[in-house]
Amino acid sequence: MSNVIFSPKLIKEGKMTLDGWLETMKSDNRDRLFPNNCFPSEEFLNEYINKINNFSEKEFKNLLRMLVVNTCTYGIDEEHKKMYFMRYKDLEDYPSEYYRRLLETGYAHEGITWVLELLPHSPKLALQGLSAYLAANIMTLPDNAINGLYDVQVLIRARYLKNDYSVDTLLSLDPTEFENLIAKLYKKLGYEVKITPSTRDGGKDVIAEIGTVGRREKLFIECKRYKKNVGVVWARALLGTISNSKVTKGVLIGAKGFSAGTKKLAEQNHRLELIGGIELLTLLDDTLGKNWFDFIPRYISEFK
Repeated sequence: MSNVIFSPKLIKEGKMTLDGWLETMKSDNRDRLFPNNCFPSEEFLNEYINKINNFSEKEFKNLLRMLVVNTCTYGIDEEHKKMYFMRYKDLEDYPSEYYRRLLETGYAHEGITWVLELLPHSPKLALQGLSAYLAANIMTLPDNAINGLYDVQVLIRARYLKNDYSVDTLLSLDPTEFENLIAKLYKKLGYEVKITPSTRDGGKDVIAEIGTVGRREKLFIECKRYKKNVGVVWARALLGTISNSKVTKGVLIGAKGFSAGTKKLAEQNHRLELIGGIELLTLLDDTLGKNWFDFIPRYISEFK
């Protein structure tokens, strides 16, 4: 969250309850509330999700409408305008559509309220639209607007894609979602976590380190979101990756589970750990809470 000097006219959420925050968001005082385009805390967001079905469709969409980007200009856009005249004014054309809008129209950002037209019948398409919008605009939006868009994704998942989590839930994730979920899991377990670039991961998707006394570890974690049990070839490859590295062990994550050969190899090598299937689901529930599936967009934003 960006640094803000609060004036007496602004309302910080402070010790406000979720209900108080929601009422203020709907009132004429919303412009005085900071932040007013994203949830002020993960605790508020989690509390809202736990009672999400208590809100009518109209109430739910009214909240989403306040969290998504509306057609507007933010204060930070004035700084971007100064940057344009310092860096780009001599170009024959604008460096992006953002700068064209900023300089030629009365707004810098095109809103994405249209995504609400896809609800409740096409939530996955709505999520795709939000992801595309973020990819196109993340470099020019202020932090709270970005957080609001991630919050909207969390809420859509929680209301329309809710299910009893199973191995099939893990298999429904795309590779980026799966890797970020595992990274968040290890961060919550107390590790310093880094996701490696997909084109240069060298046989490891996540690097997790912990340096507390009596528990110094460095892990190479390889994530396999396969519909079949992970075969022994991947276990051998991970062992090869860690063999000449100063790491404690390699962790092979398998959404479905592991072949008999993979399990046997792990039994013979103390530097190889296998986590998958129901065991992985239990670890996610115990560590991240029952709403981990809903929060995956937040996890992705955390590691960007």
